[in-house]
Amino acid sequence: MALLARLYARRIVNVNINIIAAGVAAMLLTIIPVTLTRTLGIDTPWIIMAVAFISDVIFDVAIYYFLHWLANHWPHVPWAKHHDPHKKHLTYFQDATIVQVERMVLGPVYYGIAAFVLHRCLVGGVHREVAAIAAFCSGLATTRVLHTIYMVWNARRAAERRRQQIAAPPASPPAAPPASPPAA
Repeated sequence: MALLARLYARRIVNVNINIIAAGVAAMLLTIIPVTLTRTLGIDTPWIIMAVAFISDVIFDVAIYYFLHWLANHWPHVPWAKHHDPHKKHLTYFQDATIVQVERMVLGPVYYGIAAFVLHRCLVGGVHREVAAIAAFCSGLATTRVLHTIYMVWNARRAAERRRQQIAAPPASPPAAPPASPPAA
């Protein structure tokens, strides 16, 4: 358990697990409104896609914020005190929002892939629920790889900046301006 807690304390692992968990939970909850489109007699692929995407965004964001709080800011989390010491100055909302903004940047990739897969499945006769799951899994897998690459790159940049700050000699205080001659 200690090894799992140490692994989970690493930001890259923690963020990916929370995003995947939020994505899967949102996907499963999204099936409810998608199924409701059948009950309401809606068979237009574009309407089904709109219902799926809007539902997914709402569920995913809400679930991620909850999981992030639970994993990183809940007072009784044993690994939280070891979690990313360079982010200690951030509040819960700031910390979670950084990840959400990074995800928002990847949103067009996620929803582009999901839209393509969902539309192809729907016009190909695949059941809407199966099509939605296939679409969101495709988008989630792709964006997890891209986001992980970005997080590794960004962590290396931050570590290099810290190394340079440590290695740099302390800056000398600015010299006092020369005294001006007395006014006549």
